[in-house]
Amino acid sequence: MEYVLVQKLELRGSILVSGKLSENRVLFLDHLNNYIIFNSISNEVEEIVPLAQNKQALHKYGNNFAISSQEMVAISFKDHHNLMLASFKDGYSEVRSCSWHTSDIEVSSFSDDGNYLVTGGSDGKLFVYDMKNLEMVLSLPHNPDYIATISICSDNDLIVYTTFQKKVVLFSFRHNKVVARLKLADIVQVSHIFDNNTKVYFALRSGRSIVYDVIEAKVIHDDALFSDWPTAIYYMKDREYVLVGSKTDILYIVDVKYNRVLLKVQMGDIGISNINIVEGKLYVGFIDGSVQIIDIDAHAVIFENELKLKNVHKAKELLDINNFLYLNSSITIFDELWPETLHRASNLLLKEKLEDALHLVEPFLFDQKKSDEFTPLLEKNELIIKFLHLLQNKKYEDAFIMAENSSVIKKTHLYAKLENMWEKIFNEAKELLSHDALINKSKAISLMEPFKRADEKNEQFKVLLNNISVFVAADSAVKKKDFRRYFALCKEHSFLKNVTMYSRVCSLGERLYQQMIDFKNDSKYEDALEVFKGAQYFANIPAHEFKISIISELEFIKAVGENNFSKAYALVDKRSELKTTPSYFKLEHEFEDILKRASQLAREGDILALIELLSNYNSIAQTKAKVASIIKHAYVLEFSNAIKKGINVNWDSTIHIYVKMFGRDNEIEKIATDVSSLDILEKYKDDYNSLGYEKSAWIKTLLTLG
Repeated sequence: MEYVLVQKLELRGSILVSGKLSENRVLFLDHLNNYIIFNSISNEVEEIVPLAQNKQALHKYGNNFAISSQEMVAISFKDHHNLMLASFKDGYSEVRSCSWHTSDIEVSSFSDDGNYLVTGGSDGKLFVYDMKNLEMVLSLPHNPDYIATISICSDNDLIVYTTFQKKVVLFSFRHNKVVARLKLADIVQVSHIFDNNTKVYFALRSGRSIVYDVIEAKVIHDDALFSDWPTAIYYMKDREYVLVGSKTDILYIVDVKYNRVLLKVQMGDIGISNINIVEGKLYVGFIDGSVQIIDIDAHAVIFENELKLKNVHKAKELLDINNFLYLNSSITIFDELWPETLHRASNLLLKEKLEDALHLVEPFLFDQKKSDEFTPLLEKNELIIKFLHLLQNKKYEDAFIMAENSSVIKKTHLYAKLENMWEKIFNEAKELLSHDALINKSKAISLMEPFKRADEKNEQFKVLLNNISVFVAADSAVKKKDFRRYFALCKEHSFLKNVTMYSRVCSLGERLYQQMIDFKNDSKYEDALEVFKGAQYFANIPAHEFKISIISELEFIKAVGENNFSKAYALVDKRSELKTTPSYFKLEHEFEDILKRASQLAREGDILALIELLSNYNSIAQTKAKVASIIKHAYVLEFSNAIKKGINVNWDSTIHIYVKMFGRDNEIEKIATDVSSLDILEKYKDDYNSLGYEKSAWIKTLLTLG
């Protein structure tokens, strides 16, 4: 991991959207129709609440929800045509339901300022809503196909939407007309309008990255940048970069100005479903419900200072520690220093000081554009010319021997090409041996012939040939679906992990793991445990940990069903992900209902019934403080009523008992003031204990009469 992970949340559903709320809170909505509120100061999840009961799960990469900059949320459920608008300004509240669509709403998108919302559905219809008065103000031209994506420009004029028929429409809201139509080679997965609303970025399902110029009305960039489906996007307008998530664990940093990948960051978790930056922290959500919270500015001050001092080598070391420093505006200093650096490197090469030249440019070569500019100069060096000649004539043996005797050559991109060639041939030989080691041995030897005099490579091949039986055993284990044996062999013989078969087997494990997740999310626990039997030996997935979570959830469900609240809350303490289960919602709703009844009993002054009602929650760590606050409130109301009725109370004794249980607080100060007994509080100040109730039994009354 080459970035600074601050915290990782383990939620339940795929994170579809995230947004900033007031008071240092971050809102998430998941595909299981829950909203989650995370406090970025306390680093705790404050709430996990279902938006509705008995609604079907959404697609794990769905665009059904949207969050505005004004804390409004657009909500649309599966098999439900209505749009629900809700506000999070003062807690969650539903403010409007709209029913313009005639089938499911596939995508919702707010304008940057939150003043407008655009929705698109499987009915091919698009509607624009004015969020000031919560009214639909415009219906866009109908399409004969599902709407795939919607983007709104920063000045709220241009609306760009795409369909599953690979069509793109640019519509002017201000002039109420279509300004352009085009058809792309594949379905658009994510899009964004940038460069003062003059260009549109598209990432296609095929992995192509496209930039369309609105002014010139043409595609100006079309490149294959992604190895898998793009799934999520975040635009950084100050840098003209987009962060693009994928179905794998790769997050791409793309320079949209030149349509090139600056960096690929391996996230560790698979299936990026949402990307957002809130208060300087990068939030990356995944389909398994996890959220990585990343400090993109870690080491930023030192990084900026090193670049100001032109210490590019030190700056590059920090980039290697925190890849997201590539997003820092100071990165442009590399561009500023590059022309002079390239000139100095050229002079060093002319003086045959190859190693010095490579050392000088090394911190800059993370940028492919700079690497491409340096390569022609490098290839004019006499030593490099000789090495390049060997490569071009496929004399790989001699090229490796030359590199083994020159540490300088090993620092060049040309040596990297040679290593890639070796890897390709070596992998091909391993593939042959892994499929049928005995029959394909001679073919493998023939493949490796050009490298036999390169000592290092020859030694590697000898290891391969000496372990043919291992390849045969691995092949046999996979054919028999004996994955326990297969992964044991891989652990013992690491070279097995470098063949395609290993990635295929791991891919099977990932599919089984996803099945387990899906069954668990659908509460089909027995089916999930059945899949576990086949998945438990795959070393690339946390199957055993997942089984433990299923067993814990079943135990939790049983505890809730039996009203064993103490055990249920104890289980939640051990496994916080239980907070995302329907049983936890049931548990919390039951507690909320109890609290409502308890508040009523407190107002009625029936303290004995109140104590009885709350008895099951009194000894539970998570609920006892709330129980104490309600019973305390009942005691205070009792004191107030006694004062109103003129009952003869021994306030010295009564106040003393109270402060020993609850300490000195605003409530008892008011009571003491009302009965002119503030001196009693001072008298017993050594006995104040705000948690004294934990060691005391609840009693019918704290009043001492007479």
